[in-house]
This record gives sequence, structure tokens and C-alpha cells, in this order.
Amino acid sequence: MVTRPKAGAKGDTPSESYYIETVSYSGREFSCSFIEFDGMGDYLLFEQHENSWKKLLNLVEQARVLLVVYCHGWKNNSQSADVLRFNAFLCQLANTAWVAKENFRVHGVFLAWRGASVKHNDPGAEDAALNEKLTACFGRPIVDRKWSQWLPRWIAFLPQQFSYWGRKAAAERDVSGAPISRTIFSLAYLLYRHRVRDREHQIVLIGHSMGALILEQSLANASIGKVMADWPWFTDTTRWKKGEYVLPFDLILLLNSAAPSIYAKQMRDFLAADYAVRKAAGLDRPERPVIISVTSAADWATGVLHRVGNLFSCFAPQLQRIYWDPQTGEKIGQSYFYSRTPGHNRRLINRYIDPSVLPALPAGEQPFEANVTPVPGVPCAFYTSPRSSSVKSPDGWKVVKASSHQPTPGDTWRDKANYWIVNVPKALIRNHGDIWSQQCMEMMVALWRIADE
Repeated sequence: MVTRPKAGAKGDTPSESYYIETVSYSGREFSCSFIEFDGMGDYLLFEQHENSWKKLLNLVEQARVLLVVYCHGWKNNSQSADVLRFNAFLCQLANTAWVAKENFRVHGVFLAWRGASVKHNDPGAEDAALNEKLTACFGRPIVDRKWSQWLPRWIAFLPQQFSYWGRKAAAERDVSGAPISRTIFSLAYLLYRHRVRDREHQIVLIGHSMGALILEQSLANASIGKVMADWPWFTDTTRWKKGEYVLPFDLILLLNSAAPSIYAKQMRDFLAADYAVRKAAGLDRPERPVIISVTSAADWATGVLHRVGNLFSCFAPQLQRIYWDPQTGEKIGQSYFYSRTPGHNRRLINRYIDPSVLPALPAGEQPFEANVTPVPGVPCAFYTSPRSSSVKSPDGWKVVKASSHQPTPGDTWRDKANYWIVNVPKALIRNHGDIWSQQCMEMMVALWRIADE
């Protein structure tokens, strides 16, 4: 069933519309399109895809666009609290001084699939506050409470948990198909065409949990052909010398990915080859990441429950291969990579985010705003707001290679890939669903900038 059947014309109810934009309010305008996919990954309503493309075309002809495409995770859909959190992020992004200075028009695209097998819970106190704020921005609520469950949370809890296997199978095999790839690439190439011709638009893809699995599965095969076709022995190297990446995305950011790490390994291995090619071609920064996968050390859902849910994968006939680790000489069963997510697989992690002492921020400058520019003299560093209200100064962080955590520091073959698999402390992401906390959003902005430093 389509939960957002209306085109978003003037006067339509935002909670039923697949295009929403802010009405007159004190901040800078922003907007969001919704595209819903069914259980087999097809469009629930093709007009949603068509409308999102046309709306973006209108925007790029009028302004410089900053596009954020987001695919949600388990237990969510196009009427869940994740809609509120994503639009709150767009609102904060739209109202930064950096966006105003660069004259960006912020627009989001919410890729919705049936991540929730049962109706979602009513928003809690924090989400209710977001709902009130966003209602003021859009004139009316952007989610409809009729899609919320009437059962008490404790009764709905078990059915939600047992939906894991069904939702994971759908994300892994069914939803991550041609329609999602079509949407992502058509929007990206629309901006890319106008970027080359006219304005410097930007696009970032974000996936959370099983949404990260969907993005990885949808983009992998579609991206590999394009990347290889633009390797220097197949094409003119003039564009390469400018340091421009061949894919039409500024960054693909995966947060607390619930994907079996076998897929990250396959993509990491390819992007290690891409790193070698780019280095041989003489690019200034061959290690520029194409994908950054960030997982919290405190995320027990992907660290513990994923392993429990895939405990018997070692008996699967297709997972009987034995890998050999060229660095340690160890033999590793293929099921090891399937039963662990990328951010909890020590054989794949190639970056960490560590605390760092950084120069003090100018008085009054907030980390979200400060993170769009490099920290003077400290590469790959950024700030976040303190978790405790009693602490006034922001926290400092730095992205470091995994080799710095080894007994004998030094680059390893794992470091040499354009797929960064990053482990972060609890102070940045408290748990599996904490991706819209102020600290995590500040980190996302920083990683976006670091990817292009």
C-alpha cells in the first residue's frame, strides 16, 4: 500500500505527499521527496520516482543544490519517526552559515522500503518535539499517526524482533534491485550533468542499518563497470589529473551497517585495486574514499544480534570456502565474514576515530558549522558537541589508520583501499539507532569534508 499517494501540490497534506517543502518560516527553505518500494524492490508508485526527478531538475535550473539521499533501516518506513529525524537533519544543514555562503538549496530524497513488518510506535518525547518543530516548517505534520500501532510497545516488541530474518532477506535479496539503482543514478547524473555544465552541485548517499545493506547491494555491480571503464588505460586521463572521481557521488556513507561483511570484503577488494590504479595514474590523493562505513563499538545490534541471527551460517553450503589472510597467514572460513558486519570485523576495519587534542574553536562557533572546513594543521580531524551539559568545550577527534592501533605501526594492504571501514567510540554513536544525535550528525558533516580534503 502506498502511504504517500499525493504529488505535493499546494494545499496537499504533507503527511500524505511524496514531495514536501517548507512554507514561510524564519529559516532557509529546504524540501524532501519520498520514493516507496515494494517487497520485491519495485516502485510502489512510479510517479514518485518521476516526480522526484522533475522536482530536482527544477531546483538545479534555479540554484546550486546540495542533495542528500537516505535509505532507512529496519523497523521504519515512509511514515515512521525516521522521517522526522532525517528532515530535522536537512533543516539543520540548510540553516548553516556554510550553506548560506555557498548558496546551496538543500533537498533530500527519502528511499522508503518495508523495513517495518508491524506498524511503528508513536514518537517518543524527543521525536514529538521534532514533530512540533517540523510542523512549523511545513505548515502541517509530515507523518500521519494513523500509521502508528495501537498495541502497547511491550506487546509489539517480540513480533518486531522476529521480523529480523524476513526483513534482512528482503533487504539483501529483493529490495536492492534495479529500481533503487535507477533512482539513485538518475538523480546523481542529473546533478552531475549540470555540475559539469553550470553549478557545483553536491550529492551524498546515506544508508542506515539494513538500508546500508540495500545501498551496498544496489550500487556495487552498477558502480564497478563505471569505475573500470574510466581507468586510465581505457580512457583519456585528462579528467583524472584534475582529481575528479568517476562516480557521480561526493560520498557514500553507511552508518551502523547491518550487511554481512562478505559484501564489504568484495567491494573493499575491488576498491583496493582502484586505489592502486589511481596511485599509478598519478592522482594527488589516490586514497580518497568512495565509501565510508561507520559503525559504533557500542552497537550491539550489529555486533551481537547479527552474529546470533547468523549463528548457523557456517553450515550453509555456499559458505564453505576457506580464505587465506596474506598478512597473518591465517585461514578464515567464509562464514566468518557472513556472520559479522563490516564495523565489527577486525579483518576489515581499516580506520578508527580516536580522541584528539585540537585547537579551540572561535567563541560562539558550533561544531556542526566548524566541521565543514579543515582543522588548521590537523588533517582528518573534527569536533563534536559534548554529551554532558556540564562540559562547555567541544570534543576533538581524528580519523586514523587501523595500522596505528597495531603493535607495530605501519601501513598494511587493508589501509590501501578507497573503502573506509571505520570503528567509532560510544561517545559519537551511543547505540544502533543513534545516527541522528547531534554528535553523529556533526561527525557526518566532518566525514563529508574529510573525504574531499
